[in-house]
Amino acid sequence: MSLYQRLFYFYYSLLRRFTAGRALFSKPWPRLLVLDFSYEGVSGHHHALNKLLTSAGKEAGWHVHVLANRGIAPPLIDSHTDPIFTRGTYGAVGKPKQARKKLRRTVRSFFKDMLEARLDRIPANTAILIHTASAPHILATVGFLRLAKRQCPTNIYLMLPPDFDAAPPAQAEQRRQYEHAFRLAAGHPHIRFFCENRLLKAAYEGLGCKHIALLDLPCRLPDTAFERPQTDRTSFLFIGDPRPEKGLQLILDTLPLLEPLAGRITIKLLLTHPEKSSAVAPLLEGRSFVELVAKPFFSEAEYFQALGQTDCVLLPYDPQAYLLKNSNIVSEAFGCGTPVIVPPGPNSLSDYCTATSASAHVEMKTHSPEGLAEAVGVFLTQAPDLQSKASLLRRQVIESRAPRHFIERIAHLTA
Repeated sequence: MSLYQRLFYFYYSLLRRFTAGRALFSKPWPRLLVLDFSYEGVSGHHHALNKLLTSAGKEAGWHVHVLANRGIAPPLIDSHTDPIFTRGTYGAVGKPKQARKKLRRTVRSFFKDMLEARLDRIPANTAILIHTASAPHILATVGFLRLAKRQCPTNIYLMLPPDFDAAPPAQAEQRRQYEHAFRLAAGHPHIRFFCENRLLKAAYEGLGCKHIALLDLPCRLPDTAFERPQTDRTSFLFIGDPRPEKGLQLILDTLPLLEPLAGRITIKLLLTHPEKSSAVAPLLEGRSFVELVAKPFFSEAEYFQALGQTDCVLLPYDPQAYLLKNSNIVSEAFGCGTPVIVPPGPNSLSDYCTATSASAHVEMKTHSPEGLAEAVGVFLTQAPDLQSKASLLRRQVIESRAPRHFIERIAHLTA
């Protein structure tokens, strides 16, 4: 018997003794149960995804319920959400010895929480979705299914995260953990893996995970197209959190190269962190073709209006940071019928754009001020054609990213 199995048997017998008759999850079982151990607030993708799933499930006649982190903000706890999990998924991997300790702690914690939530009594008509499931969650899930001492009648869908950004030697330990987890999960009849892009799928296949389905994450997109204002200038938009990997600094460094186009273009910077804009404003003095708007929150209506009424969305993201992870803003721009400028491949943004039936994008040749300035110039010469392609692509993206479509695919997902 392996060390992992001995640990599982020990914790299983101990916890069954102390949780007998206790059911933290006492409501009627849903048809889709979402385990989101990192769901604590409204920031990031967790809140948006969980709300989309619960609303889409309701529309489809499903009962969708979310088990969240115990640190979740109290206003977010409702009839569809319960605080269950004690540990999230984020945090530095650290050195190999630290990573192994973190692995053991996370496996124990996740296993304990699954028991306390009575997931070993789940009925056959309920599917479990675990998103951002890294190696310890896979290990805990395999052990849980083995030690529940019953044939689990439901499928458990694990959404694999873009979790390969640790630096050596931590990356080697991270890969070893995944390889071990995939070996234990191989062939289990009720475990299904999926991820959201082809490059990520290939990376996990390289770690020994076979039979991974591709499934686009859902996002809410506007039903109607936007009318762009008729002006004599071509508009470009950057919107979002000005974190370093998003490329705001690259845009600022490119502005001197765009001065000759000042009479032909406008650039709008919509930043969601006003406190970070104080360093940006002085760099824009004397550049009337650049507009800065900083506010802590853009409503859904404001956000989609900004995407839909601009001529092009600037996404000069760090290609290394986005090598395996995608960004919803690409789909959201296409869903509004708007072309984009993306970093040079290989990365998931450029790969997603290339994989669509219409190439409504310009890919930078180099991730540099010169590369971005050249991409802006290319867009100016091809704007009508790119906007036409984006308009044709809009309906396809809305359909593929519809929350209803995601629910249906989960219900019938095969490798």
